[in-house]
Amino acid sequence: MIPPARSPIFPFPSLAPAKDRSLRIAFDYADPGSYLTHALLERWLDPEERRAVEWLPLELRPPGRPLLDPDEPGWREMTRHLSEEARALGIPFDPPPFVPHTRKAMELALHARDRDIFEEVHTALFRARFVEQRDLGRIDELVSIAEAEGLDPAESRTVLGVDRFKPAIEEYRESLFGEGVRGTPTLMGRESRLEGFHGAEKVKIFLSEVRRS
Repeated sequence: MIPPARSPIFPFPSLAPAKDRSLRIAFDYADPGSYLTHALLERWLDPEERRAVEWLPLELRPPGRPLLDPDEPGWREMTRHLSEEARALGIPFDPPPFVPHTRKAMELALHARDRDIFEEVHTALFRARFVEQRDLGRIDELVSIAEAEGLDPAESRTVLGVDRFKPAIEEYRESLFGEGVRGTPTLMGRESRLEGFHGAEKVKIFLSEVRRS
């Protein structure tokens, strides 16, 4: 089963905390738009508010499907455009010249959530790919990231090795597809959604719409 949501509350900085305002985000650690969305929320929200966002893993290429080709024209152009966007925003952006499978990175994130350090590991995984050029498809790299953020490395290696969170990742994908989500990032409020990354201003406008809903 998909682990139950933690009833996320999303109080905006300009408002007193308000119930029933939530933000859910479908993401993939390989996706530059997901990374930039995360970086903007890190910049705009305080730690408590960031922890209230519900991040929903959605693999761009599940195991068994070919890896994304970074030289594919559409992907290359998207990455170039978002690199320019990141530079303009002052966000570090230096992904490696390959696109890994991210199933195991997502499994590690769910393990971190069970240990109450999701936000720290979630941030570290994005940083590892888009700043440090690390391969999120390698178990040894993921265990190193886990240990650096305070998780037990032996337990993390075991959890990843036995595919403990594989069913949850697959059910997240099925559930999101059932909601009509087809790509990342997809930001979802109670009454609206924003598909794809179309610049910081679009994200800010969407957050304002969520605030008013």
